[in-house]
Amino acid sequence: MSRSLERLVTQHLRRLAGEKVETENGETLISRAEKLALTMWNIALGTGPPEINEKTGKIKRVKPDAEMIRTVLDRLEGRVSTTEEIDKREENIPDKISAVGKLKINKISEVNNE
Repeated sequence: MSRSLERLVTQHLRRLAGEKVETENGETLISRAEKLALTMWNIALGTGPPEINEKTGKIKRVKPDAEMIRTVLDRLEGRVSTTEEIDKREENIPDKISAVGKLKINKISEVNNE
């Protein structure tokens, strides 16, 4: 993105962030930036509403999000993650397992094709 376009987008984001919106209870007006921060905070803590499986009726609690915790702490300490830093972070365990699974499936298919 060009610098002038980045500045223009940033300008509009700042304007939107300052606009007041209602909270879920409809009683309080807060800025969009405050609402975004509150949403990030809730995701980090895993304080979202529990999900109910309609078939089994079991309640699944929302787990805290480690990546969002890291982001919130970085912001509180004044650090800003760059895209390069995000790309350098290690893959999480499900991604690693998925990658290993794909490699094994590809090897099996290569053997079957020969």
